Amino acid sequence: MAKGIWLVVAALAVLPSTLYAGEVHRKGGREDASTVEKRLSYIEDRLALNDIEAEYARRYDAGDCDGWASLFDEDGVFEIVGVGTRTGQNIRGRKALLEFCSKNAHAQPGLHYFQPPSITVDLNEAVAEIRTQWVTAQGGSDRHIHNHTFSVVRVSYRRAADGWRILHRQTKLFADAGQ
Repeated sequence: MAKGIWLVVAALAVLPSTLYAGEVHRKGGREDASTVEKRLSYIEDRLALNDIEAEYARRYDAGDCDGWASLFDEDGVFEIVGVGTRTGQNIRGRKALLEFCSKNAHAQPGLHYFQPPSITVDLNEAVAEIRTQWVTAQGGSDRHIHNHTFSVVRVSYRRAADGWRILHRQTKLFADAGQ
């Protein structure tokens, strides 16, 4: 527990004051409680959004389609922008997202690899841009890489009563090596 507290203290010490709205107020050389609260809230929001992205990959890759769809807002959208010969897709709503995952996650097993997202938080809304790789394999015990896709993903989030949810996730293929 003490280690976790020191981690938060260290994060607060190095987080630039320009990362949140408002100016730093100091009383006797110390930040007032509202400033520390804003900074801590900002850190908590960024960590929660990073967790959503980690769970997005883990749940889809594991075929946990109920869990994957639950990361989206009730009317959330997953959009794949069509590039070259690939047709675009626009899946809206949790039920359609669940069907999409159920159809695709098991038929084409693979792993998502994400670079750390660039996240901007504004009270109850947030946006992120993420560079991703999607690697699929095929074959039995001698699996080999079947497809390797690189994408730029833009995500908008909304804070719900029970935490952050994905509002719109747009995946634009950058390169596709394989198939």
